Amino acid sequence: MQGDLILRACSIDDLSDILKIERKSFPSPWSREDFLAELHFGALSIVAELDGKVVGYLFARVVHDTMDINNICVSREFRGRGIGRRLLRECLDIAQKKEVRTVFLEVRRSNRPAINLYRSFGFSYVATRRGYYSDGEDALVLALKLN
Repeated sequence: MQGDLILRACSIDDLSDILKIERKSFPSPWSREDFLAELHFGALSIVAELDGKVVGYLFARVVHDTMDINNICVSREFRGRGIGRRLLRECLDIAQKKEVRTVFLEVRRSNRPAINLYRSFGFSYVATRRGYYSDGEDALVLALKLN
């Protein structure tokens, strides 16, 4: 990876770049309003920036001692460079500082690269949400217990 990867809080100014990545990455992308709602709610929001360009992002919510990772994505042309791993590591470090005990997420059953990433961090299978996605694909619910 050339340049330095910077992880920082998301701002409204990042949304146009995030939406471009989102629309190219998912069959049922979040809308601008979805991201604005996350920011308004005060969700944990992290962007990965490389050479001044947003190349990835993560949005999560903390409620009491649990965290839900609601959206994590890396631009297709920057995948396989450890950016998703860095975003997830940063998120989990913040979760520990906030005394989160369990982190949850849903992932498409077919998304093997993401499932492998989550398992490498210790996430384990909890349940299946049948027909969770708008195209009918199932979601696997994964969880990670933190100390």
